Amino acid sequence: MNTFSSHRLSNTPKIRIFYRISLTSLIVFAIFVGLLVFQQFYYRYYETWINILIITISYGTSAFLIMWVALLFFYWYKSSRDYIVFLYFISMALIAFHLVFTALFIDAKLADNQYRVGEYVGGSGDTVQGKHLVLGNIYRISSIISFFSIWTTTAVMMHSYREKLIRSITYWILLVLPLGYFLITYFYQFFLSYMLVTSLHNDPVTVTIYLTVFLSLSKPIGGLIFAIAFWKMSKVVGYERNMKISMVIAGWGIFFIFSANQAATLIVVPYPPFGIATVTIMNVASYFSIRNL
Repeated sequence: MNTFSSHRLSNTPKIRIFYRISLTSLIVFAIFVGLLVFQQFYYRYYETWINILIITISYGTSAFLIMWVALLFFYWYKSSRDYIVFLYFISMALIAFHLVFTALFIDAKLADNQYRVGEYVGGSGDTVQGKHLVLGNIYRISSIISFFSIWTTTAVMMHSYREKLIRSITYWILLVLPLGYFLITYFYQFFLSYMLVTSLHNDPVTVTIYLTVFLSLSKPIGGLIFAIAFWKMSKVVGYERNMKISMVIAGWGIFFIFSANQAATLIVVPYPPFGIATVTIMNVASYFSIRNL
């Protein structure tokens, strides 16, 4: 991994530009979130166009920064021919691709939904279900591929340090578990269909709550495992302080990217709009990923 330490760009003008872009988007987020809060306290409703703008800016900024990280890895690969660097290029490019189509899919669903969302009694639901099937399929497929790609890259990176890692078997188990968990959340109908039908009939509210928690935690748990791999690598390269700090920051960036990618919860237009605060962290996570390179 010497490639990373020999190509540090932390002090270049481009990084300062990325910092300004990230800071500007945060200021814009603060304005729009403030508008959402004002509408809910004063009018008892919020307008979905605000959510659309927040998602577009957040995911657009994040995709741009992550794509730049991918280009950096590609340039490094051309000079070093390190296959781990190439895998990171592929992973970052796929994550950026997924972020773009997440924004397109969620924005399209929100644009077709009701213009104003107010207080109501009962549960939320996707009122425009069945529309934008192509975007929805691309969104789901890109989610699986991007997750599997960064999982593979993390596994290969850990394998390259297998002689230096303590209790490497434990870390391999930790890698396999989130992958299995993530795949189950996408195909849970096949694994849990009979149990869900019976339980939903007996206690639909409780089952819905548990199912929502189960499905929403897969990405944060996967991001945490990927971050742990980076943090563990930081101890392996502890002899080089700058490299160690970079690995720690990159770990936090990866963790926040996967944890904050929760825009899909806004499809059901909940009141209040849960998920907006999480989405606004995306650009900070992306800046973490590029800041240490």
